[in-house]
Amino acid sequence: MNMRKTIIGTVCFSLGAIALAFGQATGLRPDQFIALPWLWTGSQSFTQVQGKFTTQAGGTYTFAATDCGTKVVFTSNSAVTATIPAAIAPAAGTSCNIAVEQFGTAKVSVNGSAVTPATLKSANGYTGTSGVSGAVIVLSVDTINGTPTATLMGNGS
Repeated sequence: MNMRKTIIGTVCFSLGAIALAFGQATGLRPDQFIALPWLWTGSQSFTQVQGKFTTQAGGTYTFAATDCGTKVVFTSNSAVTATIPAAIAPAAGTSCNIAVEQFGTAKVSVNGSAVTPATLKSANGYTGTSGVSGAVIVLSVDTINGTPTATLMGNGS
């Protein structure tokens, strides 16, 4: 029992020393920063987050700056080629992110060669969606070190 009292006393002393040091550093009394329950009294506001999307039925599509921050849903059951124009390459430090959803049964291929002199990058060598209905990729167009770059991420092939 004496060992237990010694350990409890050491822990209490250590916590008290920490509280004292914190109080001296901040100018607060221990009851000002240890008091429970801790309640958040600041104002909070939450709103619904709703994104916009457009539907494309054709076999070709050229992304527009208005697609940035939205989702483009492709409904064709035939192969689709979506082109990234140079016009959507943003200024350095900003991004143009577009979710690309394959709603139809055919792959949506993204053509990066239209972004001059951008490169199309993907960790897995993707060039579009996986070819399965419901596949979604994110197209991120950024200007990195002065070079427009298009990166594909997600369920692609």
